[in-house]
Amino acid sequence: MWIFAKLNLWEVLLVVAICLLGAMVYETHNAPGRYVYTGLESGHYELYLDTATGIQWYQRKDSTGKWVWVKWIRSIPNRSHSLD
Repeated sequence: MWIFAKLNLWEVLLVVAICLLGAMVYETHNAPGRYVYTGLESGHYELYLDTATGIQWYQRKDSTGKWVWVKWIRSIPNRSHSLD
């Protein structure tokens, strides 16, 4: 602790701020992108996960033949059918 005795408060806070900024840059650089490819669903969908919102998206062709992004909404299982 003798090394901190000769430092002013602002110098210690500056060192702490630099260390925290370095940690933020490291985490940001090594984090995956916002959209993560989660694999193929049913053999033809490209499925992506929006990591900021937790919503999954896939592509399909609309009536004009263009590829559009559609929100992936999974069906809620009917529990009454699964009861014995």
